[in-house]
Amino acid sequence: MIFADTNILVRLATNDDPAQRSLAMARLAQCGSNEVNVSDVVVAEMFFVLASQKHYGMSRADICSTLSDLFSISQFFVSREALPAIVLARNNKKLDITDCLLAVYADGSRDNLLSFDKDLLKILKT
Repeated sequence: MIFADTNILVRLATNDDPAQRSLAMARLAQCGSNEVNVSDVVVAEMFFVLASQKHYGMSRADICSTLSDLFSISQFFVSREALPAIVLARNNKKLDITDCLLAVYADGSRDNLLSFDKDLLKILKT
């Protein structure tokens, strides 16, 4: 399996460096379906990079749409938790992507998560 770094995904999502985007696309075209792993760490970093006012300043809705579109590329493999966490992040403005990932990992249950985060606990089932 091949692992994708955040900088590759940023080039694909933003086309802020067309030459690097072309290189990334060419490399991706050489890969088979589900061959390129996008770890949850990279999903979280991607969310923070795209939201950063210093870099891209994308809205939460735009980030979620961008990531959903990007991860629909057949070569990418994302965890079963990543896409539901992105949807959760779109709908819960008080939670960052790591909280949303934790909520999905915990199957939405307070019994499966240790946290003092009141906003996170509000969305979990008791």
